[in-house]
Amino acid sequence: MRKLRVVLSSALIASLSLPITAQAPDAEACGWGGPYLVGAGNDRDTTLAAFANGSIGLVSPTWETTFLISSYRWLQGTAITANEQRDLLRDWLPTASMHRDAARGWSQARKSAVQDDVAAPHSHRQGNGHSYFLNCTDDAFATATQTLSDRVNVFANAPSHYQEWIRGQDIVFQNCSGGTHIPAAVGSDAPTLLKKDRAYQIAAANFYAEKFSPARAGFDAIAADKGSPWQPTGAYLAVRSLVRDASLGTGDSASLHSDAILRLEKILANASLAPIHDASRNLLDLVRYRADPIDQLARLGNAIERGATGGRLATMAKDLRLGIRELDATGRSAIRGRSALVDWLLAMQDGELQGYERAHEGFAKHGTAAWLVAALSLAAPNRPGLGLLLTVAETIKPDSPAFLAIRFHQVRLLAVMGKRARATKLFEEALQSPMQAATRNAYSALGMGLSTSMRQWQGFAFREEEGRKVLHADARTAMRERFSLAMMLKVARMPRVSNAVARDVLMAGFVRAIVLGNVQMARKMAKRLKPLAPELGDDLALFLRAKAAHRVGVGALIILRHEYAFGEPSHREALRGFEQSCAPALFCGVLEPTFTSVVEIPGLASPVGNRAEHAAAAKLGTRLDGLGTRVQQFVAAAPKHPLAPELLHLLVRATRRASMHGSSSSRTRELSKASFKLLHRNYKDTEWAQNTRYWY
Repeated sequence: MRKLRVVLSSALIASLSLPITAQAPDAEACGWGGPYLVGAGNDRDTTLAAFANGSIGLVSPTWETTFLISSYRWLQGTAITANEQRDLLRDWLPTASMHRDAARGWSQARKSAVQDDVAAPHSHRQGNGHSYFLNCTDDAFATATQTLSDRVNVFANAPSHYQEWIRGQDIVFQNCSGGTHIPAAVGSDAPTLLKKDRAYQIAAANFYAEKFSPARAGFDAIAADKGSPWQPTGAYLAVRSLVRDASLGTGDSASLHSDAILRLEKILANASLAPIHDASRNLLDLVRYRADPIDQLARLGNAIERGATGGRLATMAKDLRLGIRELDATGRSAIRGRSALVDWLLAMQDGELQGYERAHEGFAKHGTAAWLVAALSLAAPNRPGLGLLLTVAETIKPDSPAFLAIRFHQVRLLAVMGKRARATKLFEEALQSPMQAATRNAYSALGMGLSTSMRQWQGFAFREEEGRKVLHADARTAMRERFSLAMMLKVARMPRVSNAVARDVLMAGFVRAIVLGNVQMARKMAKRLKPLAPELGDDLALFLRAKAAHRVGVGALIILRHEYAFGEPSHREALRGFEQSCAPALFCGVLEPTFTSVVEIPGLASPVGNRAEHAAAAKLGTRLDGLGTRVQQFVAAAPKHPLAPELLHLLVRATRRASMHGSSSSRTRELSKASFKLLHRNYKDTEWAQNTRYWY
């Protein structure tokens, strides 16, 4: 196991070893979610091959467990061997042949041999109660298909022999879905090979019919028959009969598991049974898990960490993943400290607070890069002990598999802590390292927050997806929700920004300008938006012609008339075709204000103006509440305006829809009730009042 190349002082070690019992207030509520492992580029095979070979990039707690396990091995300094890499890639990159319909393949091969049509067998059998279990696996059908091909060749001059083999196999597969169907022994004059085959078929039929004692006896006899082509398989299936009996039968499961373990250990010690060693190792792992789950998970974790996988890393990693998933609180407590890898996985998956505490303790104990990556991945500013972790992180070398992950979280944390200059320096250094596309995209997301010009920000906003540069979703969200109105207007004018993106940004800007009562900026947005949103053309023209005193009201009317169009792009797509039955996209699931936080890019807009705009938006509450406030102000100032009753009707409708989808606040209820009463008191004879029967 490779330790970090850093000398820790005794004081530092002591500090790291202190228990973490208190939660410090965070400067940032949310931690890092992490990029997808394969989120960019158009060559998945190459990306995963590079990952298996050590190009792990950013290690995220959100990754699937087998990816985390592979990352841990590299971070610990135990390289993944070529055989293990091939094993992982077979699991990560399944081919079409690996997902073939084996039962159908058997049926087709049978039909070509005997020229009759029999439906493909069902693979599942009813167990206890109403549950079903997989009885006949794909391997069973594939083995039968291959054996049929062999027997057709062997008995080419005597078709009745392979036809008899087929009849026996048909009976075997009848047991897959239910009942007890055992083929009869062949005649004494049958060829020796056919007799050996039939003995195997009889044992298999008993196995699938849940007659485990005769099945085990049959397979034991085959295992002792040196003349049987099924001898090695017989030894393995005799053990499977024990295991299946333990899970489905009425025997003593502890005794059956103990017998199975002894048999499997003997098989693995017998070099002549090498063809079934891989399957036997996998079965031994299963039996040990059923006999003692905690002990087996610790055994798997320690073997994987040492590299003692026998080329079965993918299988062992999947077994570990499934076992960890089944752990309850008692199990998690029982296994703690028995395997460093399992401890690391549990810390990574425990969430930011508890996971960080465990990762911090793990680094204090082990001092390895894997534990430092875990602690920094789960850290938020002001966590106890973070300063010491960042100090250790400074020592990481660019040739370490952990370098990109550690640098990423250093930059992320330092930037939020206000140490922008140091964060920028580390960020620029990290960009000089080779990265896969997904890792570079994640760094680009950080780069947006460190940008010192709009040109630089835009360079980070466009990232590689499927072989081409596109404006990333987080950049579009930032433009809509974190840019000031002045910045939004400038972005919409940039030549590299598509019309679709400009439209989204301008629509969001128009909504915010109306909510803030910024008529001048709303007018600029409307002018730019009009040619990009032809369906809003007439209403935007009405807005541009309106008196200055009435423009906020007319703007609110446009937004409420076209809630679907003004919604976020992801919501619009999800609601396409359901505009009348679902909450409108602008307010569906949205409780944030129109300006969620401030992005400041020097030279683009006044930082002071940005903050003032953000403060004003925050006072108005959610988008809907802010818009409702403007509607009530407009109606109070211009009660005789012909649009007043429609505005009140649309506002009540919007608040009702928002409340149905959990997108309303306490202020929403007040606005809805007040608007409803005002509509029915002052405009009771209008169609808008008659069509507004309820409020929030």
